[in-house]
Amino acid sequence: MRARLICAVLAAGALFAVAGGANLSLCDYVSPETSLSHMSLSFAYRYYEGAFGTDTDVNAGKLRLDYGNLWDTRDFGYTLEAFGELSLQNLRIASGLGDALGTLRFYLEGERPVFAFGGAHLYMETGDASPGLQVNVGLGYGRFSDVTPLAKAMRIQKMLISRGTLKSALPESVLMAMAKEIGRRAEYATVADLVDALVKEVQNAAGVLLDPRAVLAVEDQVLVAGARRYCGWAAQIGIGYTVADPLDGPRDFLVTGEFDMALAPEEASQILFRARLSGPIDIFNTHRLGLTVSYENVLGPVSVFNARLSATRVQVAGAGARTSLSASLGWSVTVGMTALSLQLTLAYPAGAIRISKDISISVVMLLQ
Repeated sequence: MRARLICAVLAAGALFAVAGGANLSLCDYVSPETSLSHMSLSFAYRYYEGAFGTDTDVNAGKLRLDYGNLWDTRDFGYTLEAFGELSLQNLRIASGLGDALGTLRFYLEGERPVFAFGGAHLYMETGDASPGLQVNVGLGYGRFSDVTPLAKAMRIQKMLISRGTLKSALPESVLMAMAKEIGRRAEYATVADLVDALVKEVQNAAGVLLDPRAVLAVEDQVLVAGARRYCGWAAQIGIGYTVADPLDGPRDFLVTGEFDMALAPEEASQILFRARLSGPIDIFNTHRLGLTVSYENVLGPVSVFNARLSATRVQVAGAGARTSLSASLGWSVTVGMTALSLQLTLAYPAGAIRISKDISISVVMLLQ
């Protein structure tokens, strides 16, 4: 019941955010090629020694590396996701775990995004005799598109309006034309040539002349790294096989199903939804279902708010289902390639008698 209520509220919020956006949606832009990647290193540590000797001393921390890469063209694409985490106790490694998932997609038709895929999932944890490995193949439908060029065009418009250069919003056709030019950045000899093309689009549409400071501000918006935005969805179903099980479990065939969706209500925000189902041939009686919804909003030049909701349901034949829930709210301030993050996490693991609460402050290095 709790999981359904939380998911319903978050889904309603996502629909409200999309419905409340401008007529021209970021998701209206389709990029000929999508290339998105991120890599970050985060570290958190706490040391506490009680003054009276009766308190529990704390000397623990956590080190985590996250990596993701999404590349997609008309005929071929791949997705790589990985993370590694080390738990520290008394400045020594107490435990560690790693997880890596890779998928190759081969599109079978021209414009219709029907694809065949092959993938592998590698995972390991300290204490296990060997890493676990699953492979799967199957068919799917859907595609993702990098909409960052349109997001930059919208930010340029917003900047020019705030400066008083523009008195009203540009026509949607002009914003889309600017986005297409930004998406063709690699074809321009220099950034200055691209900026010149964008300035001409604005001046011709609005009948104004941009001063040198406004032109430099446009160039800043083109060059800013910022958060990448993407839209789209993909659904796939396949057959998998357990090549290795760290718990020496049976090597069985699996039925797998996945659904991913990305929405960008406006240039400052991103919503991601992911659902994964896997289990043996008798999947209705034995399965593992995972749901994740995340939201990110850029509040200012250096400030970002994020929220995440996760639910996992494990059903074993002959036993009751076990459900785990977790939710987190975070706020981070970025200076250069380093971010200071404050996060509140609530978790309700399967079999728990109450909700756990964790407040942490960590330093995150954006490596890519």
